[in-house]
Amino acid sequence: MRTDFDRAAEIVCLAAEFDWTWSRDDLDRFCAAAGWTVTEHRERGASITTDLNIARPGGSADLDTNSVQAIDFDVTDRLGTQEAESSGLPEVWFNGLSHRLSTELGLPTRRGEDRMRWDLSTVVVTAYRGKRDCFVNIASPQYRAEEDQIDEYQIDEYIVNWPDEEV
Repeated sequence: MRTDFDRAAEIVCLAAEFDWTWSRDDLDRFCAAAGWTVTEHRERGASITTDLNIARPGGSADLDTNSVQAIDFDVTDRLGTQEAESSGLPEVWFNGLSHRLSTELGLPTRRGEDRMRWDLSTVVVTAYRGKRDCFVNIASPQYRAEEDQIDEYQIDEYIVNWPDEEV
């Protein structure tokens, strides 16, 4: 099973230094700078082929009418369900990815069991551990802040509407 933490770190450094406007044009500019190819443009997204040394080097972009919201790219091979459960590789991979990105970006701004996030001035970088693989998300700070507000609202609503315990 393959991982490509070094190339992921290079891409994250490129993203941190990139001249983002977060317009739709940035997707093609960023992919060209990374040596990647946008293989399909859609109204609300795009498919990307990356150059990471893994079995399926791919990614995707979330787009709206005028802007790039986020770009995801795979950093590891994708395991079968049983192999992922029995091997514990996703956790090992996530620890390796997080350590490698921390070497480049410093301590994360936020951390959780299955994600680490760095809030930089022009980009928000998040490393994720899935059930069967690991990937990185590069997002617009404005988009990430809007998503954070939605998450906070949903948590607040859940707590407010929590049923009272019977005594």
